[in-house]
Amino acid sequence: MSSPVSSEYADTLESIKRLVHQARYVAQRRVNTELLRLYWQIGATIIERQKTAPWGSKVLSRPG
Repeated sequence: MSSPVSSEYADTLESIKRLVHQARYVAQRRVNTELLRLYWQIGATIIERQKTAPWGSKVLSRPG
């Protein structure tokens, strides 16, 4: 049989694990949101440069 102390310990440990899992999930969602915002801004910047650059100006040409 398990003692009340070990049951309390197990419950506390599970509670802590749940908190860590939830915090990681929230952090991942925030990172994903910021990455999507970054990619959107990069795309908008490229589109703007393409609109104002003359034809054949190689807006995204590779160096080297």
